[in-house]
Amino acid sequence: MVTKYTKKVLALLLLCGSIAGNAAVQMNEVMPCNLSTYLNTDNYNFSGFIEFTNDQSQSVNLRGYTLIHYKKGSKKYSEKWTWQIQNDCMVNANSYTLIWFDESDRANHSPYKLDADGGYLLLKNGNTLVDSIAYDAQTAHISYGRYGNTTGYMEPTPGAQNTTAYPELTRCQTPEFSEKGGLKHGNVNLQLSCATAGATIRYTTDGSEPTKESNIYNSAINIYGNTSVRAKAFANNMLPSEIATHSYIYADNDHNGCGGVTIPVVSLTVEDRYFNDNTIGMYVTGSNGSTGDKTCTMMRANYNNDWSRPVNFEYFVNGQQVLSQELEAAIEGGCSRTYTVRSLSLKASKKTGKNLVNYRFFGTKPDLYTQTIYLRNGGQGADAGMGMWGGFDFGGGEGGMFGPGQGGFNQGGQQGGQQGGQQGGQQNGQKSDKVKFRDALMQAYCTNMNIDYQAYQPVAYYLNGQYLGLMALMERTNASYVKANHGVDEEDLDLITLSDQKGIGVSKGTLDAYNELVSYVESNDNTSHEFYVGACKRMDMDEYLEYQVFQQFICNADWPGNNTKIWRERKDGSRFRWIVFDTDYGCGHDGALNSASDMITYCRGEGKTNWGNQQTWMTTIFKHLSNNPEFSKQFTTKYLCHLATTFTENRIRAVYDSITSLVEAEYCADMNKSAKEAANTMLTFLLERP
Repeated sequence: MVTKYTKKVLALLLLCGSIAGNAAVQMNEVMPCNLSTYLNTDNYNFSGFIEFTNDQSQSVNLRGYTLIHYKKGSKKYSEKWTWQIQNDCMVNANSYTLIWFDESDRANHSPYKLDADGGYLLLKNGNTLVDSIAYDAQTAHISYGRYGNTTGYMEPTPGAQNTTAYPELTRCQTPEFSEKGGLKHGNVNLQLSCATAGATIRYTTDGSEPTKESNIYNSAINIYGNTSVRAKAFANNMLPSEIATHSYIYADNDHNGCGGVTIPVVSLTVEDRYFNDNTIGMYVTGSNGSTGDKTCTMMRANYNNDWSRPVNFEYFVNGQQVLSQELEAAIEGGCSRTYTVRSLSLKASKKTGKNLVNYRFFGTKPDLYTQTIYLRNGGQGADAGMGMWGGFDFGGGEGGMFGPGQGGFNQGGQQGGQQGGQQGGQQNGQKSDKVKFRDALMQAYCTNMNIDYQAYQPVAYYLNGQYLGLMALMERTNASYVKANHGVDEEDLDLITLSDQKGIGVSKGTLDAYNELVSYVESNDNTSHEFYVGACKRMDMDEYLEYQVFQQFICNADWPGNNTKIWRERKDGSRFRWIVFDTDYGCGHDGALNSASDMITYCRGEGKTNWGNQQTWMTTIFKHLSNNPEFSKQFTTKYLCHLATTFTENRIRAVYDSITSLVEAEYCADMNKSAKEAANTMLTFLLERP
């Protein structure tokens, strides 16, 4: 069928130059959504790729060739990028060569990415068009390529001969489970079915993705302990189904003795080697690691690498599964990535099949959907709350005040049988006193302020059925945060980071506007009215004032020269806003600051100094602003206002009670002690603040 789109493509090909007849080199297979199919062993990530073939008797070097990618829109097409290959790239005779599209400009790698929404690719040698291929919107675990005279969707075959290509995305129906995953009591007699006639269902219970070699389902599966079941359907003359994953969790003795599972559950299912293999496992020290940028991460370890791995994410509210979705996981955190239970960012994208995590998790932001969520181990608040020797591993229905589904599931009966790997932070037989929810508790105080803060939901965390303790589900403070909260697209964003180790960096966009802001405050008369007006044009002053009031009230010692993120929409007239995150060193953590600390002089880089304020660039904005009478007046007014509202004794106690009550049962099961008792020093600190 010749569509208008096809005619446009043909017309464009004629404009681009002559088409080489019987071209030796062809683009044989395209896979933008390589979620778990083929590992790029140059950087050990699953990257998008194009497979090139050469059916002639001589090798061809693609160096100097040009590849043009046109993005397919609903009504028109547009050029996405043009790339001239600068490095040697040999396509040997009668062989296959992959080029990875992972934003890495080196041999067999491109500085660009392939568009998952579809488009077409032109390969040119000078003015001669060597080859072209158009492809439609892509999805996880499926590629697009040539088979005989047909171009279409196919089962991926990188580095090997292609199999049948289907012009349409025709695939088996996803297997149905007779009982959804969730918190269970008693045996589950699980039955699987598929609506596709003649389909064979294959399944696994070890976390791995089902393949054509996996167990064939032919009778009910009896489940009586923590188990994750993954199933996939196969049939002749069509592509395999999507993967269905359901986890069945049983409360252990610790939970039963503490009142059951009273908060939502996060259950991750992952192929074991992706986390634990010495070479490709991102969760372990391993043998293929790199060093980090902090003293605590200077030992080479896999968990320091910039790797992502496919996982299945399930979310249980009141014991019932409300979400099961494939995502990409990556290790997050500074020193906390060295702990036995590591923090993870969990990202949805077109590569995983959906561009958003498909649930509203947070009661304080009830309408929020986001692309990335953060499963946090507690950061510095959990530095002795893990297994090993207490820190470093060197080898509910939507609604509620702080999150949906606060109702739990009081599980009686069987023990989950996973206590051997349970996170507990045992030290000489005693559990630690660290407050794993300290960041969440402090950020709960700014929910009524004009501040960009991270929404929070406490969860019980299971990995392949193994209980790993209380975790914080939070927003990730990256580009997806700004998109979800303010609607600004990544390509229109300047996102600046301040780190005591890395200095001033840019996560998205450029430093131009930030450098101009710093230059403005440093080079003008900071006592004048005009200075204050100019500063207000460059930064959201009301938000900045409230941000300063909050950070100074909690006495955050790991700031402002660290754990600072600033963003603006990249357009004329836009202003910077600050994001609150990682406040673990507030409320006197490790004695870094006390409740009587003078935070104004601290934020000016004067008086008591530490890693967070000892260099000029860390404090320059506040220091110059605080010299201005109008700023000082507004700051004082803001502070007094929040002392009379946000930080009254009644509200300090109310927020403290709400958070500690929310996590009490899970803290008991995880840490074998009271959350209120663990956090009491934080309450005392806040009540003592002048």
